[in-house]
Amino acid sequence: MSRATHIAIGGSLGLAAVLAIVVAFLFAFDWNRARPWVGERIAEASGRSFEIRGDLSLVWRPAEGEAGWRAWIPWPHLQAADIVLGNAGWSSQPVMAQVAQVRFSVNPLGLLHKELRIPSLSLEAPQVLLERRKDGIVNWTFKPKDDSGWQTRIGRIAVGKGSVRLSDQQRRLELQGEVDTLDGRNSDPGNPYLLGWRIKGNYQGEPIRGNARSGQLAIQGSDARYPIEASLKLGPAAAQTQVDLQGYLDRPRDGPMLDLRVDVKGASLAQLYPLLGIALPDTRHYVTRGRLTGTPGLSWTYRDFDGRIGETDIAGELHFRLKTDGTDGRGGEALPRPRLEGRIVTNRLQFGDLAPLVGIKPGNPTDKPSDRLLPDRPWRPERWRKIDTDIEFTARSMARRELLPVDSLVTRIRLQEGVLTLAPLEAGMASGKLSATLRLDGGRQPLRGEMKLSARHLKLARLFDDPLMKGSAGEINADASLRGSGKSIAGLLAGADGELRSAVNGGTVSRLFLDKVGLNVSSMVAAQMFGDKQVKINCALTDIEIAKGVMRPRAFVIDTDEARISVDGTVDLGREKVALTVHPESKGWRLLSLRSPIHVDGNFRKREVTVDRGTLALKAGAAVALGLLGPAAALLPLVHVGPEEGSDCAGLLKPAGK
Repeated sequence: MSRATHIAIGGSLGLAAVLAIVVAFLFAFDWNRARPWVGERIAEASGRSFEIRGDLSLVWRPAEGEAGWRAWIPWPHLQAADIVLGNAGWSSQPVMAQVAQVRFSVNPLGLLHKELRIPSLSLEAPQVLLERRKDGIVNWTFKPKDDSGWQTRIGRIAVGKGSVRLSDQQRRLELQGEVDTLDGRNSDPGNPYLLGWRIKGNYQGEPIRGNARSGQLAIQGSDARYPIEASLKLGPAAAQTQVDLQGYLDRPRDGPMLDLRVDVKGASLAQLYPLLGIALPDTRHYVTRGRLTGTPGLSWTYRDFDGRIGETDIAGELHFRLKTDGTDGRGGEALPRPRLEGRIVTNRLQFGDLAPLVGIKPGNPTDKPSDRLLPDRPWRPERWRKIDTDIEFTARSMARRELLPVDSLVTRIRLQEGVLTLAPLEAGMASGKLSATLRLDGGRQPLRGEMKLSARHLKLARLFDDPLMKGSAGEINADASLRGSGKSIAGLLAGADGELRSAVNGGTVSRLFLDKVGLNVSSMVAAQMFGDKQVKINCALTDIEIAKGVMRPRAFVIDTDEARISVDGTVDLGREKVALTVHPESKGWRLLSLRSPIHVDGNFRKREVTVDRGTLALKAGAAVALGLLGPAAALLPLVHVGPEEGSDCAGLLKPAGK
């Protein structure tokens, strides 16, 4: 045997002996003596104080998930008891986490690159405090001290009988969660949930509680999926929002992505404001189901959702994102500003479900009846300034059109820095078209509102809910404008200024309808006996001025071949008082005509219609006097011979200065 061979064999035996001695030393070494050194290394890597107060032991195990020559290098598996991790320096609490027992393996090759690679981490009875300051800084971001260059990479995390407290000052969120390994988790191989959670606390001043299940958290891999399932209840029992979700938290290390199936139901969409930070309108009871994807706090999409608000079906898609084109208002750096975009479609809209949107509170049997009709619930413009929106809303059809003959509705709802606009707002109404724009400036105190409206080709036969109008012909065209300030719809109308104009272009109207208004008794009796007929409309128009919440007709006339009707008086929008007088004037000869002014008085909920008592008294007195001459003479004061028939709108408007 050559000298070189002897040297090679001797060297190999020597190296093997050294390795054997090292391995024997590692197995026999009391690792409790290394606790200070291990604590210093972890503190250096995490940038936090770290202490092992209990026993520390180490065993060697095969490499996890390695191939080739790397698979031959054993990994140290450490087990430590009573671990304490210090908190961020700005926190009032010195300890961020305390764990009864920790078990984990370390990839030794990562130490060569100043990386503490922990593929799996098992925690028993952990107590963790997570904090976020008002400026967004969190205590779970670890930064190396003195720019040491060390990085910590943690893969899967398993937890048993632990608790987590979350204190988020930025979102006003305080949560206490208890977590434990689920019993019988291995009985169903297809069950991905390993951990069970019980949650309670408060969010934006509202109580929150619920239960959840989750899988084994995997932070390290870029394709990691963390299954989660939860059922949460937000708010008091009388006005509770329930959220049920199931899905995955994807790629938590690279920036967590949500992919969840979400079901939400509650008393009003406005109650989601504490949960989402989005100013949604007041609504009736709702339920919605859809898929939520995106990055929490940055952007998400609620896609393919459907549900109901009251009796109205809804469907569509919503996108939420943060943009940075705003400023802090003091010339500072741009601040992220939330924006909500999307579309909402309903196949059949119930008008009653719109009531809360305009400030009408749903009725309660125990509430005392009110004489007020206009909605007086205050708007919340301070919420409008916290988010921008751009949502297209479409109602393909309407239910209960006899209340308001609207067939369809399309609008674009935009909220930009506290200014709410509905433009365009278009509706199919009475076989015609209604177009409007609405602008509410929530940045002014009180809120300032403006509206412009145009109605074209509205059919008379479909506009009025009266059987006598079913056979009528003709169209109404109208224009209106309104502007005012107030904290609610009632407040805005109470001091509003504007005008309203309308005109009927030709057509016919029921004779019996006109005779009812004109109190032509004989014609009504004849129509009932021999049938009604249509009367030609020569002119019908209105020109109403609105000043400081009071409506006054500058002109309000209806002229037909058989009657002329005019209206004057006031409608006080602030006091909700009506004081109108209808002046009917029959044309031609009527056997029995009580052609007296008709007074309409009262409030918006209850009105009283009376005939001028003075005129009736004179006619009654004359009838009694002439009654001495015979029965036929008693009818003479009730016979009206009108002026020559025929008129036009121009002539009727001359007294109004037109």
